[in-house]
Amino acid sequence: MRTLRSTFEENYRAVPEPSGNRRGFKMRYIYIGPWYIWNLPRERVQTAKRLMGAACIFSILLFFSGAFLNSPLNHDRYVSLTGMLSIAALVFEVFGAAQFCAAREKMTTMDFHDIQTKLMLAPLAHGVLLLITAAFAVRQLLRWDGFVLTDTVVPMCYALSGILSLLMFFYFRSLPIRKEKNKDWDIGLSS
Repeated sequence: MRTLRSTFEENYRAVPEPSGNRRGFKMRYIYIGPWYIWNLPRERVQTAKRLMGAACIFSILLFFSGAFLNSPLNHDRYVSLTGMLSIAALVFEVFGAAQFCAAREKMTTMDFHDIQTKLMLAPLAHGVLLLITAAFAVRQLLRWDGFVLTDTVVPMCYALSGILSLLMFFYFRSLPIRKEKNKDWDIGLSS
């Protein structure tokens, strides 16, 4: 496994640049690695970013809508445990979606792999954990002799939030990407 330092040294080159300091120059690091570019028209990329951001926001709203309801289901140990575990995945999902939405047209190797890792793991883990949470909540509902109609909202919120997270995962996985050789570094330009 490559370290962050070896990846940096592989993808950047130090170029001395004249400066008014004591040494008379400063080091400028120019990206020389390959560019990762979405293999879609610009409008489709913008649509993908909007869809991913909206799905992430609605997933968060649904999750917290179910979690903050005053229901005995949220006090069940199995519902609470899987729900709390899903919060860790939710944090990475939010960061990955934010990075994806803010990404430039051309991405460096480190940026692309960071986004890809977060959006290939976190939404999948979050979605699966929330579907398990919803299943535990439904199981608990079925064990009760009677329940209030509002108690059914909790598993519905968890299930819908989990489905949105899984849709984010499948949508990101379907986006085509191309790797392009960096031609700018030969003349010392960095975009």
